[in-house]
Amino acid sequence: TSLQAETAPLPYISNNNGSWDTNNTWLNGSIQMIPNTNGVDWNIVRIQHNINSGNRATTLLGLLVDNNRYTIDNNQLLRVNGYLRIDGVLDLDGESQLLQPIGSVVDYAGTGTLHRDQQGTSNLYNYNYWGSPVSTDGNTYQINALHDGANPVNWTTNNDATGSTNPVTLSSRWLYLYENHPAGDYASWNDINETYPVSVGLGYTMKGSGVGDPINDVQNYTFVGKPNNGTITSPVTGGNEALVGNPYPSALDADLFIADNSSSITGPLYFWEHSRTNASHITIDYEGGYATYSLSGGVAAITPPAGLGGVGLVGKIPRRYVPVGQGFYVTGDADGGTITFNNSQRAFVKEASGNSIFLRTNNDEETVDLIKRIRLNFTSPEGAIRPLLLAFTPNNEATDGFDYGYDAKNSDVFPSDMSFVIDNENYVIQGVGEFNVDNMYPVNISLGTSGTIHIALTDLENFDEEIDVYVYDALLGTYHRINTVNYQIALDAGNHANRYFIAFKEDATLNTPDEEFSNVIVNYLNASNEIYINVPTSVDIKQVYLVNMLGQTVKSWNATNAPLAHECRLPVKNVSEGNYIIKVRTSDNKLINKKVIIMQN
Repeated sequence: TSLQAETAPLPYISNNNGSWDTNNTWLNGSIQMIPNTNGVDWNIVRIQHNINSGNRATTLLGLLVDNNRYTIDNNQLLRVNGYLRIDGVLDLDGESQLLQPIGSVVDYAGTGTLHRDQQGTSNLYNYNYWGSPVSTDGNTYQINALHDGANPVNWTTNNDATGSTNPVTLSSRWLYLYENHPAGDYASWNDINETYPVSVGLGYTMKGSGVGDPINDVQNYTFVGKPNNGTITSPVTGGNEALVGNPYPSALDADLFIADNSSSITGPLYFWEHSRTNASHITIDYEGGYATYSLSGGVAAITPPAGLGGVGLVGKIPRRYVPVGQGFYVTGDADGGTITFNNSQRAFVKEASGNSIFLRTNNDEETVDLIKRIRLNFTSPEGAIRPLLLAFTPNNEATDGFDYGYDAKNSDVFPSDMSFVIDNENYVIQGVGEFNVDNMYPVNISLGTSGTIHIALTDLENFDEEIDVYVYDALLGTYHRINTVNYQIALDAGNHANRYFIAFKEDATLNTPDEEFSNVIVNYLNASNEIYINVPTSVDIKQVYLVNMLGQTVKSWNATNAPLAHECRLPVKNVSEGNYIIKVRTSDNKLINKKVIIMQN
């Protein structure tokens, strides 16, 4: 009688170099099931050889990587639901990612490292905003952990990086933090070097390597360190801005991040995008702006005008999933609080899918969902192009007013720009309720110079059928359909508020020929805050309405509450400044329309 070998896999142990799905890779592999097969996802595995995952997603309860290399290749997923310790190398090749749920553990006593690549700009004049998916101990990281291939990058304090060295030499001159400072306070940028201990969860700025073509090429870096995991926090004061970054070796779900931080930030995420044609270290000459993401969707950064070193090249639209290593801005709400990242926000989404976009070069496909979107481009007299997004949410998840997470303020300061207007504030993304053809949405145009502006419809997303989109000019009372032909008009420098609206149908009643009522006078008297009406004796007034630019009746008069004679004055009280339409309906059911501007005395 012989004893059966004690081969219970506690844990599974590798036996040879090779592929995960090869029996010979595993100790007792000829008689044991290969780990994480046949639906079993609670295995504990100790890797003591050089193993590659092959083309499979792998889920384990525990993983110990000894003094060797475990490579997750083919852009695949590794999920460790319990315990992870690395004493060798855990290599997330390509777009491979590591997910760990809430309650999982990384043993930071391990002496090994996780490796994960990400690509940034090669333009030595251009910033990327970065975060780090690895750290020294789960608390802080140093930027000198970046590698170029197998070796750590070199550093210089000169303004320009040197791409001709191997490994590349980056400039520490452009390493900055913006941890928690007043919005737009240039003096608050924290100048650091590559050995500065940065708190996990914070982002940093870094310029490109100078390798290859500054417009078309990218620079690959490898993050080397221990994987970040669990809840990661950073304070933000009310109204302050913080440059943070995706702290995980996986994509980050921006929608869940926004939802989890509703008590501390204003909602949207802002991503700096430098134009690829930028060719200066001088701040005033920078070409670029902030791409923005909210629950309504993403909108690209403003495209700089031609003439600043060439036609500015931006235009990437951020998506729901923030890629590995991507940094972004958030703003504290009125009382601020704690910015929180946690494992429930992590997701396995590859950039190649188009749903996770690193802000450096190109763009990809649009995520399909239930939100209907109208995308507009405003072109200024200088030639800059401002993208705007108007989003219609299912089940009226958003309103015409401000809604946390859905609306995103215009964070740029340009001499000429266009924005949506909510409560007298400028927004690049406005989320509203379900689409209603009768609604109109105001836009504010501010020009630093006189010239011709253009408004273009660039895309309709998720509509069952094409809708009409108009630019309504309340001053001239005209509609211009922009589905096929852009709206353009020459305007003087200055602010053109309360004049332009995005509409979805042409109100024919606004085009009543004046000659039909040549003897009619309808005016608003700002000096006395009255509507003045004078009609011939042959005309009887039945009803008078004061209507705002959203089509809402704010005041109305009839024979029961006002003296509607052939000449009458109707006092108007408690009405906001702005553009309005006075509608006068006659007894024979004809309608007289007069566009007026009400000013407060």
